[in-house]
Amino acid sequence: AVLWYADTLKQKSSLEEHSLLITDVRFSPSIPRLATSSFDKTVRVWDADK
Repeated sequence: AVLWYADTLKQKSSLEEHSLLITDVRFSPSIPRLATSSFDKTVRVWDADK
C-alpha cells in the first residue's frame, strides 16, 4: 500500500510489511496511527508521521 499527501498528491511512504494483499486500513482520529489488516492474517499498526 502507498500513503499519499492529499494536498500535493505526492507519495509519503510505502507500507511493505504484509506478505499478502491488504484488506483494510483504519485511521485514528486522535493519534497519528493507522492499522492495516491483510490476507496474511496479520494486523500492523503504523506511525502515520513517519
